Amino acid sequence: SNGGSKTVYPTGGTGNLTIDTSRYNNFNQIPQLSVGLDVNSAVECNEASVSYVNFGDTQLFTLNAKLSDATNSYSGKRVFASDNTDPSKDIDVPISTSQSSVTITGQAAGVKESRTDAVVGTVTLNLAYVDKSELRQQYEGSISEAKEKANQIIMKAHEDAESERSAIIKKSQEEADKIVADADKAIENERKRVLRQAQSQIADLAIEAASKIIGENVDDEKNRRLVDQFLSEEEGKE
Repeated sequence: SNGGSKTVYPTGGTGNLTIDTSRYNNFNQIPQLSVGLDVNSAVECNEASVSYVNFGDTQLFTLNAKLSDATNSYSGKRVFASDNTDPSKDIDVPISTSQSSVTITGQAAGVKESRTDAVVGTVTLNLAYVDKSELRQQYEGSISEAKEKANQIIMKAHEDAESERSAIIKKSQEEADKIVADADKAIENERKRVLRQAQSQIADLAIEAASKIIGENVDDEKNRRLVDQFLSEEEGKE
């Protein structure tokens, strides 16, 4: 209808917020805190104007310009939402522990011809305060202790690994040395066996040659010992 205006003041629910005063002294420091203004429907409106969102005494948002075709511009839309990651939309309000609650107010207005109707909604945010500095110190101490223990475990693991590595290297070296020593021993035993066999054959040849030269058999134990002694002495000279 023409003329006159009407404003309604619905009151919404109540929220609760517990603030850690050891971390925050301003509402814009609280990462997930956000307030906003939604308009569910705007019908039979030609224009919309004079919209705002207040956080206590601080105005976070205002829209004074008229919007033509308010039905399309407002209906079913979020007109404003604060964002503490955006300085132009943050809730820059100091925190006071003497304040037990804060009132959040939002207004949307619609105009049709000479009539302006407005809705001013209000919700209350109850505030509680805690100081978690001691708890945070304990937490940080626990984290620091856990990191120290983790570092000790890592260092011990490195030391154990190095000790095991050294033991493996030492064992491998000992096994290699034993293999070489066994091989040397086997070679030496084989050399002695071949040498003894050669000495025996040489002795036989020497005794046979001597027998032919002197015309009698000289293959007795004494002569064989003399030949063997001679060959052994010659071997020792090598």
